[in-house]
Amino acid sequence: METEQSLKIWVDGGSLGGLGPSISAYIFQNGKGAIIGKNYGYLGIVSSSIAEYLAISNALNFADNYPHRDIEVFSDCLSVVNHINKEYPTKPDYFLELHQGVKEMVKKFTSINFFHVSRNHPLIQKCHRLCRAGLRNLRISKVWSY
Repeated sequence: METEQSLKIWVDGGSLGGLGPSISAYIFQNGKGAIIGKNYGYLGIVSSSIAEYLAISNALNFADNYPHRDIEVFSDCLSVVNHINKEYPTKPDYFLELHQGVKEMVKKFTSINFFHVSRNHPLIQKCHRLCRAGLRNLRISKVWSY
């Protein structure tokens, strides 16, 4: 339900290679559909699945600064969305800490739901472009020479 208290969060995380320099990005959209915030950040050397999880975690952490309490989170990573939506994670142990961290953050909001969407969705595409810009900036700043 879209109200003034609702917030849609679009996330993307990615890494160069299977395990490489990684970036996460998120876009916040209020209940009226206006983009009210966006950001990206360097995550270090992690896999793309962990980058996606950290994108969600970082976005929820930042969302706590907004007055919105009804949250919908959209990601193009089906495995991470399915993992978060289950009470008992089935992934390897290193996902357990990420899962528990997200579940703790969820308690801060009145309602929160996680959805899988196509990577072709326009706002997921914008997040993806933010990630690519972040990776380009890493190359330019010589943080990583890929």
